[in-house]
Amino acid sequence: MENTVPPHISKIGLCTGHMYFIGAIVAYLNNFPNLIVVCSCVYVTTMVHWHNMKSTGVAKTVDMITVVAGISFISFYESYKFADNCREIWNSTIIICITTYLFNTVVVIFQSEEQEQEQIETPYNYFALFPIHHNSPNREKMHFYTTIVHTFFLHILPILVGSYCVIKT
Repeated sequence: MENTVPPHISKIGLCTGHMYFIGAIVAYLNNFPNLIVVCSCVYVTTMVHWHNMKSTGVAKTVDMITVVAGISFISFYESYKFADNCREIWNSTIIICITTYLFNTVVVIFQSEEQEQEQIETPYNYFALFPIHHNSPNREKMHFYTTIVHTFFLHILPILVGSYCVIKT
């Protein structure tokens, strides 16, 4: 069964995805044309992906490719244009973001597995790596918490740090 985030929770990703548009504006105002293109592309793919959020599909794949290409381009090319220690700040932030993404993905994978036997419903724990019943309050909490973690560390934090680096330059 495909793991689909409920629409009322995926709206969080739609809202925070607008950070990439803000990033494009900051890049424009500070004369970083390559960052305008990167942020704009990621913005479009993020909006399409989060509009009908699914764990697999063309929209997710295109979004992932765009994000990885954008992060790589910024980290290995554009960050050399940043002032002072901003390159180190950017790269440290990206390491934190990637680590958090990987951990969050592991949580979703383990908690979304099909169950072979009935388990007693216990209070939700983000760090618990055991399956959660489909259509249960805990499944909704899993989607909510993993979405909050994802959107903060992959939508909000990199744009705030990137904007800081661009403005400081």
